[in-house]
Order: sequence, then C-alpha cells, then structure tokens
Amino acid sequence: LWGGWRDRREWAATERRQREHDAILMAGRSALGDAISAPMTGPELRAMLKRLKINQKTLCAALGVNANTASRWVIGSLEVPRYAVAYLHLLDQYQAISGKGDQE
Repeated sequence: LWGGWRDRREWAATERRQREHDAILMAGRSALGDAISAPMTGPELRAMLKRLKINQKTLCAALGVNANTASRWVIGSLEVPRYAVAYLHLLDQYQAISGKGDQE
C-alpha cells in the first residue's frame, strides 16, 4: 500500500527528508555557480573550515583525499580544487538551512 514503507509515518518522514534535500540543492545551485568559478585561497579555506566546525582531517575523509592534502591547500602549496570548494559551499548551505551550524 505504501510502496514498500512499513507505515504512513515512515513514508512521511522519507518525503520530508526528500523535500529538505531538494531545498538544499535549490539553495546551493546559485551559490555553487559563483563558488566553483572563483578560486579559494588558503586563508579562505581555513576560515571556512572554522565556520563549518570541521577540521582538515574530516574534510580529507569526506573528499577521499590524502590526509595531508588539506594542509597543503591551507598553506598554499596546492591550489584548492573546484570540487572541494563546491563541497564546502554545499555543506555551508546545508548547515544554514538545517540549523546544524548554530549548534556548539
């Protein structure tokens, strides 16, 4: 009856999560266009990580890169790639929409 869901509550919860996901994508699309086209400097990356309350090791794990890579991005010996910038901006948008960035 509910397309494989155990009950209406489970279906409703899934629908709510999908709407939240869609809202995040819509909000992030305009920000992503600008974010991906502009390079991010090491100090900007450091500030973004601090604002998002994540460390370099967590960023590297999320992106699937070597643990030293974010350190190289921060000190400027490697350019911050577009996919990393896009990921950080999406995470920023998600935290803004969900309110998760305000928690200590």
